[in-house]
Amino acid sequence: MRSVFSDILNAFKKNNNQIIQLILINIFVFLFLALLKFSFGFFPEPNTYHIFVQKNFYVNASFLELIRRPWTLIVFPFTNSGILDVLFNGLALFWFGNILVDFLGGRKTMIIYLTGAIFSVFFYMGVWSILNILNH
Repeated sequence: MRSVFSDILNAFKKNNNQIIQLILINIFVFLFLALLKFSFGFFPEPNTYHIFVQKNFYVNASFLELIRRPWTLIVFPFTNSGILDVLFNGLALFWFGNILVDFLGGRKTMIIYLTGAIFSVFFYMGVWSILNILNH
């Protein structure tokens, strides 16, 4: 067991190992949310967990909600809904991320990952606003 923790710590200590770090962060956030879901299962209201996760981990289409909860810009890219989501995100990061690291380097790959996530949030908010205007 000590070896697993030392391997995880070494993954964060090594330089140019950002893809493994991103995969591990995705896994840790997923395990944290699974533990949170288990612990929220003891509350009498069954929707408490879903309300908490939607407010604090997922991005809302409203710009005002984004201003109230700016941490969702950083937490959202690491939030996965299920085990298959974690698996396929990890595989895609491992395969294509290593190619990107070979071309650009680890630091630029991490910047691309985070700015791509932030851009996708603003793209989602823009498309949602346009569709909402067209719907009325």
